[in-house]
Amino acid sequence: MSQNAQTKIQVTGGGSGTGFAALQNKTTDLANASRKIKPAEITACVKTFGKRPTEYKVALDGLSVYVNESNSIKELSLEQLEGIFTGRIRNWKDVGGNDAPIVVVAEAPGLGTRTNVEASFLGGEPITANARTMQALVQVIQVAAQMPNAISYGNSASITGNVAVILNVEVEQRLGLATKGAPSADAQKLTASVAKYGAGMK
Repeated sequence: MSQNAQTKIQVTGGGSGTGFAALQNKTTDLANASRKIKPAEITACVKTFGKRPTEYKVALDGLSVYVNESNSIKELSLEQLEGIFTGRIRNWKDVGGNDAPIVVVAEAPGLGTRTNVEASFLGGEPITANARTMQALVQVIQVAAQMPNAISYGNSASITGNVAVILNVEVEQRLGLATKGAPSADAQKLTASVAKYGAGMK
């Protein structure tokens, strides 16, 4: 921004799906995303603009799994975590904890980080339909911090007090930008400045 003082950037939230929809609706020049563009979103972009969207890799983020700090469970196997998040395991006693129902806290369906967790951590299976859903990743951790029987996911930036990380579990998440084809002149200034950070990323 110091090099492009005349360029103004307005940022709004809502999740990766909201960003891609804004591209499609022509209400934004750039979409932030914590997942890859879905095939249906690519098809919609081609139909509207006659060209594929362009993705720019920015960084890799690490997601961890969290429980309320009062929970005696601090370590779970990947198989146990998959069972919990998909709803096959519903009581903490089944993984060595207290006799209490497990409360899964997650983002609403379609949001980027949840989509990534389902794709890369759960092998494509959806998070249980019984999960408490939030509209932002930071809210997921906030709710887990308030509920003794909760389990959730998040990154280091979303951590609040009263949660504990499940040891030795991390999900890799790619962060990026997308445009509806080649970027505009102003958007190109931003994509050029961040492109170097994504060099070499898969």
